[in-house]
Amino acid sequence: MDSATSDKNSLANELWQFALAFWQLPGIEDTCLTLQQRGWSVTRILCAGWLATQERSYDGTEPDELSQWRRNKTEAIRALRQSIGKQEQAPATLRGLLAKAELESEKIELDLAWAWLQHQPTHSTVKEPPMTLAQANVRVAAPPDEDTDSADIHQKIIFLAQQVFKVFPND
Repeated sequence: MDSATSDKNSLANELWQFALAFWQLPGIEDTCLTLQQRGWSVTRILCAGWLATQERSYDGTEPDELSQWRRNKTEAIRALRQSIGKQEQAPATLRGLLAKAELESEKIELDLAWAWLQHQPTHSTVKEPPMTLAQANVRVAAPPDEDTDSADIHQKIIFLAQQVFKVFPND
């Protein structure tokens, strides 16, 4: 997928629009990046949140193409960016370019996720209260080895779930 295709598709779908609005909410960036440092995928968090706004449950499955892209491209770019110290003057420009490349790679991840979600069932078989569904979805987005019942993680899950409906209110 080339960058022009990625930009066009990303800006045209509801998941990308949700991601842009959600990211702007106070505390979301810090919470997501903290979880990302613990091994969470921000793309999975965004999918979980957006699905909750659509009254859809998230089962955590994703196509191999998406998980391979994340592992082989996005995470590789992120690791390279993080290997360059923030205090190093000479590579500051390089670090900035890698941050932009990482964002572009994340956009492609969201495009792949959007395409996948379009072929999944569009309704939830379980009618849960919206906040319960949002919390359950975010829990499913956690890495397999994460203790989602620990106090710190539990609070982050509740926070994220509460913020989801500020983007697309559930009336």
